[in-house]
Amino acid sequence: IIIVQDDEGHVFIPPNVAYPGHVGTDTIGTLKPGKGYMVRVKEDAELSFGASSETNQPPVLSSIGDKSVDENDLLEFTISATDQDGDELAYSASNLPEGASFDEDTRTFNWTPTYEQAGTYENIHFDVNDRQDSDSEDITITVIDVNQPPEIQITSLQDGDTVTGIITITVDASDDKGIEEVRFFAGITEIGSSSTAPYSLTWDTTGLPRNNQYSLRAVARDTDGIESEDSVLITVQNEEPNQPPKITITSPQDGDIVSGAITITVDASDDKGIKVVRFWLAGGPLEDVLIGDDYSEPYQVNWDTTSVSNGAHTIKVVAQDTENQISSDIIVVTVQNQAPNQPPEVTITNPNNGDTVTGTVTITATATDDKGIKVVAQDTENQISSDIIVVTVQNQAPNQPPQITITSPHDGDTVTGIITITVDANDDKGIEEVRFFAGITEIGSSSTAPYSLVWDTTNLPNGIYDLQARIRDTGGLTSGDTIQINVQNEISTQPLVLSFIGDRSVDENDLLEFTISATDPDGNELTYSASNLPEGASFDEITRTFSWTPTDQQSGVHENVHFEVTDGELTDSEDITIIVNDVDQPPEQTLQKEVPVKLIPGHSEPGEISPVKEEKNIADSPETKPKSKTRTFISGSYAGHINEYKQVIKHYIRSKNKSLISGQVHHQQRYDALVEKYLQKTRIIENWPNLR
Repeated sequence: IIIVQDDEGHVFIPPNVAYPGHVGTDTIGTLKPGKGYMVRVKEDAELSFGASSETNQPPVLSSIGDKSVDENDLLEFTISATDQDGDELAYSASNLPEGASFDEDTRTFNWTPTYEQAGTYENIHFDVNDRQDSDSEDITITVIDVNQPPEIQITSLQDGDTVTGIITITVDASDDKGIEEVRFFAGITEIGSSSTAPYSLTWDTTGLPRNNQYSLRAVARDTDGIESEDSVLITVQNEEPNQPPKITITSPQDGDIVSGAITITVDASDDKGIKVVRFWLAGGPLEDVLIGDDYSEPYQVNWDTTSVSNGAHTIKVVAQDTENQISSDIIVVTVQNQAPNQPPEVTITNPNNGDTVTGTVTITATATDDKGIKVVAQDTENQISSDIIVVTVQNQAPNQPPQITITSPHDGDTVTGIITITVDANDDKGIEEVRFFAGITEIGSSSTAPYSLVWDTTNLPNGIYDLQARIRDTGGLTSGDTIQINVQNEISTQPLVLSFIGDRSVDENDLLEFTISATDPDGNELTYSASNLPEGASFDEITRTFSWTPTDQQSGVHENVHFEVTDGELTDSEDITIIVNDVDQPPEQTLQKEVPVKLIPGHSEPGEISPVKEEKNIADSPETKPKSKTRTFISGSYAGHINEYKQVIKHYIRSKNKSLISGQVHHQQRYDALVEKYLQKTRIIENWPNLR
């Protein structure tokens, strides 16, 4: 037997077994060139070697090609090869980037480059061999630099923290491209955002349910829109909101018949403590009569029922706690007091007073009494006899108060929007009307069955209300039922609008005064203010009035005068500019004597003085040259300068036209035109060209 083994331990066994004496050629197999082999011969045999005429075909590695991948993305591919001889192939890879791997069994390359591995990786070597020949390929892998997601961490809170009241949430956030915004969420509800470092948010937890856990998330978005987040699980544990007091009338009971002096007692309790319990005799929504107050337990008051008429009466008790929340309870009782016994009334109808009688006469009388009449005869010697009869009194049963129960909504319900209030109502005499109240405000009525009311709660402030249904029967008896509901509508805050003010102008020494206003669709109370006011100006926040009389030294433009209105949450404002017109002042020289002056053409100073006819009003002068001569008033010692002369003319026009000095722009324009017109009339501009 011949056994051939190479230097790696592989054993090649010929396909045929040589027996002693056998002569022939056995093919051991294809051996690799350059390798050492050990040939062992067992038994006596002669061994000779010869080369096979067959040539090994090398394997061919399928093209792989260069690859590219983004940072932090997976690059995975499988290589393959073919071999015409069908030899078993072995695959390998070398010069792999850090973190990359190659599985020789599955022929799979696998690599997820980190954000620090962007760049070009050359000469990555892949090889296949059939133990004799091999094929290989070197490829280049390009890792593309991509934007990294932001890094964010909530720093002010940790998992498991318990918070109360108003807290500040802070985060550390950074990104290679820059942070655009950090948004904060409690569960899936966004509670705010921050766009500037340090990224933080003030969060009021007081309106949240107690002992609730929230996943508090902070989501950072960079300038390329890539987001990442951090979250912590916290517990909100605020104090329970103050609950309204609980109150129940324990004596008398609803529907009881009472008389005389009674004691009304109630059970009242509150988590914050009872401040006062008030007892009322309810006569209507605005006609309740106070029976009494009690400030300590047991809460009770004495009531003398003889002070009211017999019949049905509504007793209402109201408990107020130390934080001024109130609750109430109502019962209806029937007062049935006996009237005090009155003496009978009797009148003798025959004979008449003063009659003279003889013989036998019949005496008749009429008698009435609230308790009944017993007939008794008494003679003149005081002997008496009587007669009694029995009658059956059959009056109708007394009217019973009606019964009513609110069936929808239920006591303690939270309601929103438009609701329908329904009741069960019945009475032996028939129902005349059911009226509905929220607190003491009547919200509607119904006079036909089924007794119901559609009520729009959106116009009410959110809060707890006593919802009351009062019933009256055809006999005038009343009763009621009261439940407590919680109105919780969404609050829609609409923007307030400051009415347009606009820029203003005023002459020196004239009063500028105006009032600002604003509108608020929510009807909130508004507060007005002003700032950056000119010196001497004032703003009355109550009357909303700006007032200012600028002095001679304050002409010019006063910008950014700021007016603002707020409802406590929203604000609107406007900045205006106030222009103070420079008004020429009268000349300081003393006018010694007012005389008419005529200016002579060609002269550089006023000439001879001659009387002329005075116009009545310069402002009303016709545009054409007047028939009468024009005059003005100047000092007899006037030296003759154009600016001073203009001042004199302006002073004159002012004295004749007070209406022109009002601060209005169109008046100012008219005023200036009159000055120039008057200068033309006096021909001063024409005759003094060197001074013009």
